[in-house]
Amino acid sequence: MPSLSLLIKVKYARRAADFKTFEKEIYDDYIGYLAGNSPYRHMTVFIYDESSSVQEHDTTRSALLKLPDITDVIIVCRPSHLPKPKRTPRRRRSRNQQTDDALGS
Repeated sequence: MPSLSLLIKVKYARRAADFKTFEKEIYDDYIGYLAGNSPYRHMTVFIYDESSSVQEHDTTRSALLKLPDITDVIIVCRPSHLPKPKRTPRRRRSRNQQTDDALGS
């Protein structure tokens, strides 16, 4: 939301280990977006927790809120009555396949 100088970072946690990864990724993005000539001056973080790893929420929220200009960290769990989505293994495509697809080859 450039008109408000606000960047909203959205993450989707599939497992508890994702929270530590998110902290690092958000910190890296924070430096890139909120430093220098960026139109953004504030960041809000939203994390949807499919894994229901409630034990990670406070740690991640506290770590991110220590950064100046992070206005809020909102973490929402998958409702308990909602079944966890079934995942099928995806075959990774090589960079060449992705490039060919993008070019319509």
